[in-house]
Amino acid sequence: MLLAIVVLFSGELVWRERSARAHTTSDALPVPTGAIVVGKIAALFGLLLTTALAFLVVTAAFQRAHGVERAELSALVVGTALHTWPFLLFGILAVAVHVFERDRWLGHVVVVALVVARILTRSAGFEGELYSFPGSSPPTFSDIDGWGHELVPFLWVEVYWSSAAALLLVFAWVLWPRGDSPARWTRSATLALACCAVLTRTRAASSSTASMC
Repeated sequence: MLLAIVVLFSGELVWRERSARAHTTSDALPVPTGAIVVGKIAALFGLLLTTALAFLVVTAAFQRAHGVERAELSALVVGTALHTWPFLLFGILAVAVHVFERDRWLGHVVVVALVVARILTRSAGFEGELYSFPGSSPPTFSDIDGWGHELVPFLWVEVYWSSAAALLLVFAWVLWPRGDSPARWTRSATLALACCAVLTRTRAASSSTASMC
């Protein structure tokens, strides 16, 4: 359900003004590009969190209706948060894909292809957490040892992929079109310059850290 929301509504959020042919007017408003990107991402996050909260309420009500007197409400809340976070990260990736691929349906195809590629690679045995965006499945809650020893590694993997999602968010901000869409080579050149700037800053920070040591 959450995956379907990401695939469908990520494109609708990016293409809403252009589908209504109101992008030339809305993009001319004195609104920073960063505010537009953050607003789109926040709308997608709000939809995903609302759906996850509805699942949480239905699950708690189902347990209560079937005689579960001592429901682990805290476990339900934590489990819902752990299961929802990877979809939030994938939502950022989907928005970034639609920003770069300035064709609505091609963007949907690319997002679906990414979902299928993840399923196929994991079924083929490529289950490494450091190259499988947005990480692994959350740990399972147990009555004996709670979340067990798998919770901390899962959180570290999500921190790793959250930094990658933050980088995608920066790219979406840099490449977000205002007015008429620029040519593909212009967006590609802008993306290459953004990558070079990030790598240069990272290398400079590493050099300064090494010199301090």
